[in-house]
Amino acid sequence: MRLAKLSVIAATGAVGALTAFGAMSASASTATPSANTTGDVTAAASCFRDDANAPWSPAWRCANRVGAPIYSRGTNPTVIDRLRTNPSWFNCRKEGQSTGGGGPHPNRWVWTQGDDFGRWGWVKDSDIADETNPIRVCPF
Repeated sequence: MRLAKLSVIAATGAVGALTAFGAMSASASTATPSANTTGDVTAAASCFRDDANAPWSPAWRCANRVGAPIYSRGTNPTVIDRLRTNPSWFNCRKEGQSTGGGGPHPNRWVWTQGDDFGRWGWVKDSDIADETNPIRVCPF
């Protein structure tokens, strides 16, 4: 099942991938998956371990919103980079302050490296279409 969903992503590009995982509604800083009513894919897949193809290890590959902002660390995070690929690799997750994005994990942030400048930072869980529970908890 996972390979079929990734095939859809590879074959259709970012816009098709968002359609395959349900439409996404977005404002300037948030995106939340909406219910999929087409019947072709009933639920998002889970992120899966993909160390062999990733630029670092450990790494989990997940479907995500293209253009999702990556935030700096700290109590007043700012946008420092963006995700330009879908799917993308993620290193770890943590529960913290509210992301403002809702979804099943409204306080979850996921650590990754940006595509524009290569900066490391946090992505809101709501910008990731796949279930992020399989991703390890950050050691920091």
